Amino acid sequence: MKIREIIKDIFSDIEAADSRLEASNRDLGGRYDRNSGGGGFFVLLIPHLIGFALGLAIARLLEMNFNGYIAVGTLCAVMGGVYKSISFDKISLVPAIVRNLLIITPVFLYFAVIFVLGK
Repeated sequence: MKIREIIKDIFSDIEAADSRLEASNRDLGGRYDRNSGGGGFFVLLIPHLIGFALGLAIARLLEMNFNGYIAVGTLCAVMGGVYKSISFDKISLVPAIVRNLLIITPVFLYFAVIFVLGK
C-alpha cells in the first residue's frame, strides 16, 4: 500500500466511526451536533491510549525517568494500535505499522509542543 492509500483509509475509518456514533446517538434519542466532530478520531485512538497507559505502567515498574515514561509509553501506544490493526482489522504488518505511526504522530507532536511551551 502507498502512504496516500493508507491516509485515505484512515480518514474513511474516521468518517465511518463518526457515522456510527451519529446513528447510535440518533437511536438513543439524543441530539447529535454535526459540528462537534472528533469522535471518530477518538475511537481510532482508544487502542493507542490503552497502550500508552500500559507503557506508563511498565516504565513505572522499571523506575524510569520522565523521558523513559514518554518513550516506553509511545512505543506501547504504537504497539497497541498495530495489534488492533492486525488482529481486528486484518491488515498486514508493514501497512499496520505505517498506519499507526501516521495516527499517533499528530497526537505526539501536539503534546510535544504543549510540553515545550509549558516550560
